[in-house]
Formats: sequence, C-alpha cells, structure tokens
Amino acid sequence: MNNVMKTLPGLLKSKPFDLIFNKTDIQGNKLEYIETNLFLTLKADGKRRNIGTITIHPDNKILYTKHETNGGIFRKTNAWSIHNYILHNVEYIIYYTETKIYKITAEVAKTKGSYLFFKQKGYELKIYVPLKYWWCDDNLS
Repeated sequence: MNNVMKTLPGLLKSKPFDLIFNKTDIQGNKLEYIETNLFLTLKADGKRRNIGTITIHPDNKILYTKHETNGGIFRKTNAWSIHNYILHNVEYIIYYTETKIYKITAEVAKTKGSYLFFKQKGYELKIYVPLKYWWCDDNLS
C-alpha cells in the first residue's frame, strides 16, 4: 500500500481519504467520501445512496463498515457482495445485520470471492464472497 493508506487516525477527515474515495468512474457513477460516510450516486438514476463508512481500525488500517439486512445475502452463492473499488482500497470489511456481525479481511475476500458479471465496469462491479469465509458473531446481546 502507498503512504496515503498509512494515514494516522487523527487525520481521518483530511485529504488522503478524499483522494481515495471521491471519484467518478468511466460510466459517470460518483463515489463520495463525506465525514466517514461513503455515498454512491449512479448516473442512471441520480439517486445518492449511503453505502457504508470508512474509518481507521485500531491497528491503523482502513476499515469499511456497512449495515445490511439479512435479506441482502446473495442467495445463489450464499454470499455478501463487496464493491470492487472499495475492496481494493481497504484492509478490513465489516457488515452488520439485525442479528449478526460479519467480518473479513480484504485479502481473504480477494482470494475467496468471485465476480458475477451483472455490471462489468466502474463502481457497480462487485465481488461475491461466500459466508463460509466470513468470521461471524451472532451474539449481539
């Protein structure tokens, strides 16, 4: 990873994250980082969606966190999807549902996931990682 990825926690709201996560892809879809929140606006409908947060993990690595519903699991492969661009710019991923917390490293997701080509370019490209590769905590109480 380059020096931008080694940003100290105290610099979380500074330019480095803006440089990584404020982008427009070749299809005109826009990714925006605003005060730890990550938004995706698809050119097709112009609707801004909050797709998670970007923060610093306690070990100074970039963490992507997203709230999902249990129904968001892709049933054909029993997998969570991760935006390809996000996957390649973070080290850890956490998904929260109503009942569980799922965690995975980007390294494991890259090696165990597979691409299902619904969308082939830009920020809509996703990798699908089967649940069996995620660490799951189902004790939320």
